[in-house]
Amino acid sequence: MRNDGIARGLLSDRGSPPLVAAVGALYLLVTLGERALSGVVSVPAFSVVELTAALPVPVLLAVGPAALWGIPLGCVLSDAATGSLGPGTLVGAGAHLYLGYATCTLLRGFDADAPRVSVSSVRERIGLGRFVLVVALAAAGAAAISGWGGELVHRTPFFVAAPAAFAEFVLLSAPFALPLAGLFGRAGSAGASALGVTATPRRRFDRQPDRRRVAAVTVGWVVVGTVASVGYRTFEKIPAGPFTSRDLEFVLLLRQPTLFGPGAGRLQVLLGAVLLSVLVILLVWPSERSEVPAR
Repeated sequence: MRNDGIARGLLSDRGSPPLVAAVGALYLLVTLGERALSGVVSVPAFSVVELTAALPVPVLLAVGPAALWGIPLGCVLSDAATGSLGPGTLVGAGAHLYLGYATCTLLRGFDADAPRVSVSSVRERIGLGRFVLVVALAAAGAAAISGWGGELVHRTPFFVAAPAAFAEFVLLSAPFALPLAGLFGRAGSAGASALGVTATPRRRFDRQPDRRRVAAVTVGWVVVGTVASVGYRTFEKIPAGPFTSRDLEFVLLLRQPTLFGPGAGRLQVLLGAVLLSVLVILLVWPSERSEVPAR
């Protein structure tokens, strides 16, 4: 059954408790450091971006899927430490989780013969251009999740949250992911040596999803979600006169805030739930055609 395959795909990446705890502690450390620094030095960027958005991709590049569930743990710890724990925490955790997992899984398709996705494989075989494109594609999906979550918790419209999240994820991941991944890898090796811990073989991202399908769904979600978010809000503000004067009263029947929600937010939530499910299926359960590496 397909559902059984999806469950096995997700559970196989649940990781080891020490690595999950280490990633959670890293998130907390970055958050507290950012908060402390912003209290000493006035940095306008800190009020716009969250530095933890730079962590999902390098963490998974350095450690692999064993640290996957440390990302949502880190988001929970960070929000708890700053007093912002709430429904938005789940949205942020989902976006960060998608960003890291989608990036590493999509990169795997460019270098199927390598033992695992790593900094060296990106630089030597995949190429920086492809890496940036993959990060941008994964960031678009994560941004759509952020926009969908903003509508879900009635906090921010899709057309506001999604572009802001996309810019944040791309600007913090594309230039800094590879250096940070190398730093995290060396720090982990040094810590294991100091503690006398024997490193176990790291699991790898084995799935190779169809990048075209993932791109089509992701871009379609961002475009349709943004156009619908702006368009319906504009439609709500247009007076009825221009429609009635042209015998277009039936168009006004679409103004159903009790049914669709303000700004058609309920439709956004429904659309996002469907497309997010499709993206998860595409990433966790690749088609047979996409599992065969191109020659």
